[in-house]
Amino acid sequence: KRLLFLLNKTDKNTTIKPDIPNCEILTPIKDLKDLLVNGECSVQVKGKYVPDEKNNQIYIYGWNPRAKFESIYNSIINIGSKDKNFGHIFDGEGIGYIDESNLKDGTKIRFEVLKQRNVKESYNVLLDAIDKALTSNIRYSMYVVDDCKKATSTDEIKFKLSSVDEMLLICYNHYKDTYKKYCEDNIVRLMKRIEENINIEKIKPHISNLNLKDSIEKNIKQLSDLTKISEEIIYEIVEKYNIKKLLTINTDRSELKEKLSVFKDKLNNLEANVLIEYKNSITKEKE
Repeated sequence: KRLLFLLNKTDKNTTIKPDIPNCEILTPIKDLKDLLVNGECSVQVKGKYVPDEKNNQIYIYGWNPRAKFESIYNSIINIGSKDKNFGHIFDGEGIGYIDESNLKDGTKIRFEVLKQRNVKESYNVLLDAIDKALTSNIRYSMYVVDDCKKATSTDEIKFKLSSVDEMLLICYNHYKDTYKKYCEDNIVRLMKRIEENINIEKIKPHISNLNLKDSIEKNIKQLSDLTKISEEIIYEIVEKYNIKKLLTINTDRSELKEKLSVFKDKLNNLEANVLIEYKNSITKEKE
C-alpha cells in the first residue's frame, strides 16, 4: 500500500509501522513517517502485559527486543522500590515471578505480589512499575552501502542514510528490471523456437531424398540448396536433433505463438503487470 502511494497509484498515504512482536507502539503516526521518509526515528514502545487483579498477578508477554529480561526485571524493582509506602516489598521477598514461557506460546512471565498486609495497594504499585519498565524507546537509523561499485577497495566503501520509502522503490525497480528482462528473454527464446519450427517444416519434405550414407556436410549442403536456408542454420538444427529425428518433430507453432503473445502483452503493459506479479510474489513469501 505504501509502494502504491509512492508510485502515485493511490492518494492514500499509508504509514508502515515497525513490526515489534508483543509490543504496542506509542509513537504517533505522524512521527513514524520520519522513518519512512528520512530513515531515522525514535519509536516509543510498551511491552504487552495482562493484569489479573483477582489473583494479584500480572502476565508479561513481551518487551523492547533490544533489552534483556534481566534489565527489565531490575527496572521493575528499581521503579517499585521508590514508592514511599510500599517500596520495601521490592527490596525483600514481597514480589515473585515465574517464567512460564514455552516454544508454543512464546514469552509468558508471571509476576505476583506475595503475601502482604496491603496486597491490593502493593499490587497497584507493582502494576505501575511494570507499566513504566515496559515502556522504552527504540532508535532506528537506516544506513546502507552507497554505490559500492565505485569503490576499488573495502576502505573506499561509504555508507549513507536511507529510508523505508527509498528501499521500497529500489526493491520495486529492481524487480521491474528483472521482470522486463525475463519477458524479453522469453520473447527472444520463443521467436527462435518459431523460426526453428518454420525451418524444420521446410527441411522435412527433403529428408527422404537424402542419402544418409553420405557425409553430414554433403547432406547439409543439399538441404541448404533445396530449402534456401543457410548451411549454418541447418547445421545447428541437425546438430540439435539429428536428421532422423527431424521427421517426427511436431512443428505446430500455435502454442508458441500464444505464449509469445502473452509475453509481448506483459512487456507492453509492463507497469500494470509488474505490480500484479510483485504483489503475488510478496504474498507467496508470506505464506
